[in-house]
Amino acid sequence: MLLVLLGTSVIIALPPMPPGERKQMIDNSVAFVVSDRQLFAPQMDLILTERFAV
Repeated sequence: MLLVLLGTSVIIALPPMPPGERKQMIDNSVAFVVSDRQLFAPQMDLILTERFAV
């Protein structure tokens, strides 16, 4: 909806939130950033997290 209204992609900046809530955002392809935790921007094929598997 915001993409249509603004004509550009939007990334929502959020305060710290539980991992389960961030997972819901990811499951619904909502682009967001949580400072020092995670950046999820599917429109840019970008996912950065505080941890990673080896």
